[in-house]
Amino acid sequence: MESNQTLAEVQEKGGWPHGPSKLELRLGNDLTRVLVALIGIPVVLGLLYLGGWGLTLLVIGISIGAMLEFYWMLEKRGAKPLKTLGIVAGVGFICAASGLCQLESQWSIRVSIFLVITIPIVFILSTLVGGFRLPDKEGLSSVISTIMGFFYMPFLIATLLGTMPVIERIFLQWSIDVHRTLPLPLGSHYVSVFIVMLFAGIWICDSGTYFAGRAFGKHKLFERVSPKKTWEGAIAGAGSAIIGVTLITIWLFPQLRWYDGVIIGAIIGVMGQTGDLVESHLKRACGVKDSSQIIPGHGGVLDRFDSLLFVGPAVFLYLYSRMLFVG
Repeated sequence: MESNQTLAEVQEKGGWPHGPSKLELRLGNDLTRVLVALIGIPVVLGLLYLGGWGLTLLVIGISIGAMLEFYWMLEKRGAKPLKTLGIVAGVGFICAASGLCQLESQWSIRVSIFLVITIPIVFILSTLVGGFRLPDKEGLSSVISTIMGFFYMPFLIATLLGTMPVIERIFLQWSIDVHRTLPLPLGSHYVSVFIVMLFAGIWICDSGTYFAGRAFGKHKLFERVSPKKTWEGAIAGAGSAIIGVTLITIWLFPQLRWYDGVIIGAIIGVMGQTGDLVESHLKRACGVKDSSQIIPGHGGVLDRFDSLLFVGPAVFLYLYSRMLFVG
């Protein structure tokens, strides 16, 4: 290309001969990420604000997307999961767990308890029957992959719904204080605000890990699984989560002690990064870079919510233990 060739001439001929530069690709990808975030974040916050069945719909959406990606990755390794059975059982389990957690009536609680126990049992038995109708190795991989998908996604993330009645129980006597304390007109939506805090804590942890890792990272955390992660980044991410969640807890939730914020922040910092490493190991084992490209610029559902799968159960166990032994 001649040195005096103008930009207009290049554009008339269809662009630069070697395609877009790395910088142009990077800027385009960043723009896509921002646009998707501008659309996706309000949708997620809207469902969280609705609480109850709004949160349930969000959990179902995450679970279906993550299960499809999980099963697709295992299919790359030759497994033949029973996808429809796994997804139907997962959605049913989440709906049953939601009914149990919302405590609407004694009858609905009894039905929900029955379904929460029955669905996993029927699912496992059905998977065994369906899987072992295939040849030996195919049948075994089918059973293992199908059951693993159920317990890795919907079973773990359903514990996020379990935080609802626990938070309501802890905050019940403080509801008037919540109205006076929150700077936004959220009122009785304090449960949704708490879930938003968990999402914010995960984001703070990821941001701290990324920026500290780039600036100070020297010692590899787990190079075989995730070559770019460092001990410096991991420690900074956990520290950022502890500080951020503690400040949010003190600001928005006078019903909780300051050390609750420290503990929940530490849970997010440790378990969130553990969930990320587990998913990285899974992707590496299956030979894929992203779980999918369903979210433009962000990869797949599992890429975005892998931390939540580990944070949700750990926070639920902490809050439930606190309710039992502290009040």
